[in-house]
Amino acid sequence: MNKTFGIVNSEAFSVIARSKATKQSIYYKIVSKIIYYIDCRVRAIALPRNDSSIRLFLPLIIITIFLLSGCIKQDAAIFLSANPINLNNIATTQESPVFKVRQKIYFTLVSKQPVESPVLRLQTIKLDNKYNYPIPQMEIPYAVDMERGSNPNVVSDYFVLHQDGTYFIRIFSLDNLDKPIAQAEFFVEKR
Repeated sequence: MNKTFGIVNSEAFSVIARSKATKQSIYYKIVSKIIYYIDCRVRAIALPRNDSSIRLFLPLIIITIFLLSGCIKQDAAIFLSANPINLNNIATTQESPVFKVRQKIYFTLVSKQPVESPVLRLQTIKLDNKYNYPIPQMEIPYAVDMERGSNPNVVSDYFVLHQDGTYFIRIFSLDNLDKPIAQAEFFVEKR
């Protein structure tokens, strides 16, 4: 039976919270346990509306769920390809592509909001775990400052890497080097 406590419908609330949290994250487990607790409390006991402990505890639970299960909204994306990227082939790009060593890697930054900075910083980060450390070592094999171009929503260029491994590409505005505009993961393997 579907019971309602105040204005919060327990089943609808659990569906909303579960849809926002991904099953791979630790937040999903926390959110699931909180939702299970709420469902058990609401279903097992018909609580009166003036129960002060629930009135104090319920807003804390709701705030915790929304803070831990919120989606990260990205306003920009980086597309990678072995061929030059244009409007005709942008839909065929892979999410985590694999390239060969010394192959041209074409990238396109597409942003919903116009990029205000006329100069952008491209940075590739190589993750290396050859010594089996719990945290992989990182190095920056390629970084360059480049001009944005005439279109403030799209930036395209290419680069070449000479080592195999797992890489991340990040593009920053020179105005804010703390937060990348967009980032993407890709792989480079030996020929």
